[in-house]
Amino acid sequence: MLPADQETDAPHLRHAMAEALVSDGALTDPGWRAAVERVPRHRFVPGFYLPADELDRQGLTVWEPVTPGLDYGRWLAAAYSDVTLITQFDGDEPDWSTPVRRHGGSPTSSSTLPSLAVQMWADADVAEGHTVLEIGTGTGYSTALACERLDPADVTSIEIDPRRLEQAAGALFACGYTPTLAVADGLYGYWPEAKFDRIVAACSFRAVPPALLGQTRPGGKILLTLSGWLYGYARVLLTVKTEEAFHLRFLAQCAVPDAQMTTVGDIVHLVDVVTGSAATLTPAGDRWEVREDGPVRLWERIEDVLCLYDEAGRPGPETFTLHVYDGGQHVRHPQLPALPLRRP
Repeated sequence: MLPADQETDAPHLRHAMAEALVSDGALTDPGWRAAVERVPRHRFVPGFYLPADELDRQGLTVWEPVTPGLDYGRWLAAAYSDVTLITQFDGDEPDWSTPVRRHGGSPTSSSTLPSLAVQMWADADVAEGHTVLEIGTGTGYSTALACERLDPADVTSIEIDPRRLEQAAGALFACGYTPTLAVADGLYGYWPEAKFDRIVAACSFRAVPPALLGQTRPGGKILLTLSGWLYGYARVLLTVKTEEAFHLRFLAQCAVPDAQMTTVGDIVHLVDVVTGSAATLTPAGDRWEVREDGPVRLWERIEDVLCLYDEAGRPGPETFTLHVYDGGQHVRHPQLPALPLRRP
């Protein structure tokens, strides 16, 4: 049970922190400011580490545990400061009832400084009505901010460390926030709730995980950090366009509307069910060998259409129109020949 004075002191400190973030230019959106003023950050950090003023004899940083029991004033003031609060080193879950100093170590979990937590949601252009996936629940503070701005039913957050997620879930649910939470590896996203309008990753990747592209709606955005062994990093915002592979396959289908495709092993077979024409595509190293038979050269027709598509500058699907009339159905584009959707 939290002491009564925490709930008395915290609102004033939250308001002061929000005012400071506004003054610094880090908090410009009224919706996110309201979220910062409502989310009780202290509920998500029952304990954390702050660096001591001096290094130890080996030159390592000394990390001092901070809890309400050890120093209530320091703990609450830090909880409502714009600083990152380290909550775990080297994957070791601390016992905040009897915390001890640490010498050196690599932080593996933290409560991100509020200005950055808000900035990430804002940079991803998260707004009411969006469904979002957060990768890296951590303490749950950033998740709570999203739940304040959005319908919690539209918020999904995943965490690879089950102990971290358990603690975050307890804090979130105790505060009345009910997002979807799951233990999962961010490399693979979270298919059960896909597709998302926005994906925001609190962790870093060496390359953009393909699974995240597949779990984002066309026009949706992915915000993540790319980093490597040299400690260089870049925060990138991707906009997922309509799946071009599907678009190209659709154009190929229109080029040979009566053809069906089947795959046997690595060999692709196209068969025209009207004329009996066939094409067989067999992989041969870094190329394909094509054999065609029958009155319609199926693969030749597909290549002709795709070549014209390339010459036209690969126009997007929104530039095509569908014409339906007594004589048939055709997909049309100003720079391409009319393509039959189906025969009349």
